[in-house]
Amino acid sequence: MNHPDRRAENAPRQLSIGCEIGGATCRVAVHEWGRPDAERVVLCLHALNRNGRDFDFLARALAADRRVLCPDLPGRGDSDRLADPADYNHQTYLRVLHALADSAGLRDRPVDIIGTSLGGILGMMYAATHPDAVRGLVLNDVGTVTAGEVFLKAARSIQREVRFRSLEQAVLTFKIMTASCGPLSDAQWRAVSDHMIEPDGAGGYTLRYDTRIAEQLLRDAGADLDLWHWYERIRARVLLVRGANSDVLTEENACAMAARGPRAERYTVAGTGHFPMLVKQDEINAVKHFLG
Repeated sequence: MNHPDRRAENAPRQLSIGCEIGGATCRVAVHEWGRPDAERVVLCLHALNRNGRDFDFLARALAADRRVLCPDLPGRGDSDRLADPADYNHQTYLRVLHALADSAGLRDRPVDIIGTSLGGILGMMYAATHPDAVRGLVLNDVGTVTAGEVFLKAARSIQREVRFRSLEQAVLTFKIMTASCGPLSDAQWRAVSDHMIEPDGAGGYTLRYDTRIAEQLLRDAGADLDLWHWYERIRARVLLVRGANSDVLTEENACAMAARGPRAERYTVAGTGHFPMLVKQDEINAVKHFLG
């Protein structure tokens, strides 16, 4: 792992790892908070078209006594885009997690994982296949059952390249697009949008992800996803965070997850849909309390 020798209290260190994907080396960006030699390590995994900077508020709060690693999955943020869009799949993302574990020296100690939406799916898969490698797992608004129409809706919303004439228009549009994430202050909206927007090279702005990440979801034709066989193999403690108005993680599914398998603890965020941004203090406190 490329590891620059500098520290910042309010910004992460920028690292990178190499991962072999599709016969080529993909450079994966990793945003690191806290001391590199901290005993406790937290791995934060973002949602479908987001990036690791989504966790800035939470990571900053956890970094006092933990090392916090927030990768940008391929095709997002500062990471390389993939030549073949068919490689944007769960198997590729798990390969990235394995490469990160090796590069960051995580194989010999259990970590905590915080996963939002897609990141939670990956967290479940990783915790199920590496039962001794995960201490605690926070699933942010993702359950063991996801209706195929959810994936189709997400794919259709991100498959077209979006351009904005000004930064102000980009921030306002991003706020409208992610309104379900809950009532945030103007400063919070600006903070979570800053790392999702970049210049397009033609005087305007665009969003920081490869729109081709939608293609595999469209090829799957909206197939439902059932993760019970993964979830019930997890031995880590689990906290299930749910937006009270979520149309992705249903109340029925959340109740079942509290009763089966690792029997998740629950935390519900009022006035929020899919997905809580984990930037408000009560949300951060809930995660910190769970992680101990």
